[in-house]
Amino acid sequence: MKGLFRPEELNADNVKDKDSKLAFLQKLVDYLSIAHGYTIPVRIMSVIAGKEPEKTNEMLFLLADVINRGINNEDCIARTHRGDARQLGKKNTSKAPVSYAAQTTDVPRKNAPAEAGTNQGGNKSDNAE
Repeated sequence: MKGLFRPEELNADNVKDKDSKLAFLQKLVDYLSIAHGYTIPVRIMSVIAGKEPEKTNEMLFLLADVINRGINNEDCIARTHRGDARQLGKKNTSKAPVSYAAQTTDVPRKNAPAEAGTNQGGNKSDNAE
């Protein structure tokens, strides 16, 4: 995401008033929308006010997903600066979205080493008597 934000936007002292917080989060949401190909359904004012923690968590999950997928960062940043996010539609899905907790429960991490002496549930085996 290098290049998405100007240096002054990355200084926390400069992002204290409502308008600068709004602009910062809007740019992040636009970037995520472009990277995922659909408009991210989040109300930025509610995130700033702390009223929608589930949407905040979803936004962070989508950010991690972009990082893990290794998308074309330069293209997404250029499109964000051009304002291409406004042309995206909503995510086309035929079923209800799965919550962040449901997506991460009991899902093995990619490339995570198995712990010696544990069974699948992560509990120590009782074989050592």
